[in-house]
Amino acid sequence: MPRKALVPVLKNPFKAAEKIEFNIPGEIAQATGVYEEAMRAGYDLIQRPVKSVNIEQIEKQHLKKRMTVWERIRVLTEREPNILFQNWGKNLDGASLVTGILKAVIYPEYVRNVTSKDFSPGTFLSWLNDRMNFELRSASGLIVTFFAGFLDMKAKTLRYANAGHTHPIMMREGKAMELPVSGSGLGFASSVSYIEQVVVVRPDDVITLYTDGLLEMGCADGCVPIKVSALFERVPYSPDYHRRLLEAALAESGRADFDDDVTLVTARVL
Repeated sequence: MPRKALVPVLKNPFKAAEKIEFNIPGEIAQATGVYEEAMRAGYDLIQRPVKSVNIEQIEKQHLKKRMTVWERIRVLTEREPNILFQNWGKNLDGASLVTGILKAVIYPEYVRNVTSKDFSPGTFLSWLNDRMNFELRSASGLIVTFFAGFLDMKAKTLRYANAGHTHPIMMREGKAMELPVSGSGLGFASSVSYIEQVVVVRPDDVITLYTDGLLEMGCADGCVPIKVSALFERVPYSPDYHRRLLEAALAESGRADFDDDVTLVTARVL
């Protein structure tokens, strides 16, 4: 009787499911509360990029004597980065993967060696552009945009530069203001100088960075993108600000879901 070829697998059939308890130290055991639920949600968010990778895909790379991208990030960084799925949409892995690669490069090579008083967004983007030209030298059709800013709470200023990213919105007393300075995306050209701009911030100002997936739904069919200022002016700041922005964008577009991934980052000045 012919023997079947043995195929190595990564899944351990004897490994018991890991159960992690999220409890407040010193607290008497009781029903799960808001704290435990928030801690578990955060843990699941950090684990999701790695656990979402199909085992067959990992095995395929190993049979080719290659590491997966996640394994390379672990090996090439001094500490394992947290790569979060802080997006809404269908292309979550792509956005989170690019974020992970940038973090793996940025922290050990630049951020760790620069103090806040010496940080220049324009100089940083010029360095990152040169670095991405090297990292992406064998890639084609990859577009990387980047916004770099330093919010100085002592001076009450935001100093920023932009490498092709959508213009952030600053809400002040119900009015939306775009932060318009922009330059070319990363990796398009070598030796790029990025212009810096400084804007004075006030208490209760709300600054939001977003990706174009928030506004462009159905644009492959020739749609008119949502007007960003009008969208933000309709949604006052609240604890569920991001959710309400997403709902407002979908309602205006008349669509049930986003076509592209959406990332939102908001800072409120106190």
